[in-house]
Amino acid sequence: MIIFSMAKFNFIIKEAKLKVSLNSLIKQLATLNHFKTVIQVFDPDCIVNQSHLLGAYMDAELAFKSGSNISKTAATEMLLFLAMTNQIDAAIKKAGAKPGKSIIVFANSFAAYKKIKPVLCDEKDFDSSKSEMLSKARKLGIKISGDLDASIFEEMAASKLE
Repeated sequence: MIIFSMAKFNFIIKEAKLKVSLNSLIKQLATLNHFKTVIQVFDPDCIVNQSHLLGAYMDAELAFKSGSNISKTAATEMLLFLAMTNQIDAAIKKAGAKPGKSIIVFANSFAAYKKIKPVLCDEKDFDSSKSEMLSKARKLGIKISGDLDASIFEEMAASKLE
């Protein structure tokens, strides 16, 4: 049995613009991501809400604990769950940050986040209206049946069974 507790984690979820190129940021992230640290960037148009991010993070952590992970890093595994695919290229295309656009930053480490903070500007908390969340969910192919968060989690789980 795998037990996973969210109580011991502090997450940073921000929407921001970049002062540097996306490639430069991605290289920096590669040096920060390791066994316990997950810091990843996403396309805001593909993130339904904070639960979508947290669910993908939890699924990635659980995949590593159970040995069912597809990728070599929890950050990449999180991207796979978030995009609801088993293909890394497809996940990057679907939900990865895009050059010239705002990004969503997810970090499970304040220390790692502080290291990339100097390359961010116009930071704000990530939040979507109910209509935006529903629109994004439909765009991602999420079949909404009742609770939106439950529908997101079901789709993420089902995507790993395909």
